[in-house]
Amino acid sequence: GGDLVSIENEKEMEFIRLRFSEYMSFSLWIGLNDRTKQREFVWSDGTPFNGSVYSIWRDGEPNDWFGKEDCVELYNNGWNDLACSRNHYYMCERPKGALIALWFL
Repeated sequence: GGDLVSIENEKEMEFIRLRFSEYMSFSLWIGLNDRTKQREFVWSDGTPFNGSVYSIWRDGEPNDWFGKEDCVELYNNGWNDLACSRNHYYMCERPKGALIALWFL
């Protein structure tokens, strides 16, 4: 009943850092992706993505390595695009804005 988490500002990122710090050394799927159209990132819950308002891409990202990276992970406090087929922890929210779960695959 939820979606992968949308991180739209520093306040939301700080919420995640404070409450899930023990997981921050793992890669976590977040809801950002460009699966529909390359370089047009959207959040999985339908929230528009505006990188000029907030983004924390790691240096050199997104790079769509070999044309196969359409999903985004939170990795060491930064975002990295990666192949959607990778197995990772993931973070979901429900209702919109209320963080609820972190699961193993």
